[in-house]
Amino acid sequence: MVPDHVVTGSTDGIGKAYAMELAQYGVNIVLISRSSERLKKVASEIESLYNVQTKVVKADFSQGAEIYPDIAAHLDGIEVGILVNNVGAMDYPQYFLEMAAERVWQLIYINIGAATLELYKLTISEKAITDDNSSPLLASTSIAETLDKVTAAVPTAGTTPPGRLA
Repeated sequence: MVPDHVVTGSTDGIGKAYAMELAQYGVNIVLISRSSERLKKVASEIESLYNVQTKVVKADFSQGAEIYPDIAAHLDGIEVGILVNNVGAMDYPQYFLEMAAERVWQLIYINIGAATLELYKLTISEKAITDDNSSPLLASTSIAETLDKVTAAVPTAGTTPPGRLA
């Protein structure tokens, strides 16, 4: 059985590019994003260009833990080969204390919650790890973009901040 590949933040930019690139290899793609309309459009495009199946899952990662049972239900029975966790968000640079607490929590849910625990737990099955010592490939593309935006906002006195992406 050829595993399916899951891409979050898959309706534009890097996420869409990953989904399209993976589909070129003839694998089915699970697209996860917050816009039903855009999900359907990208799914249709991928299916027509690459003759693969897609599955769409509408999920707004800013809502926190409440979205994961629905994602789990959509992934039930799917063997995940690659998870590209591209979901990410960053507001314009501002002082932390100037941000509304609700927005801080949303950014934590999007950039930390999805990237570290919940999404990975859903895609890694014990069977995948113990039967043949393999596990899904996990890639997070949103962290680099976020780090670049954050370090660009740090006052540097003419030097490149540590961690700045070239």
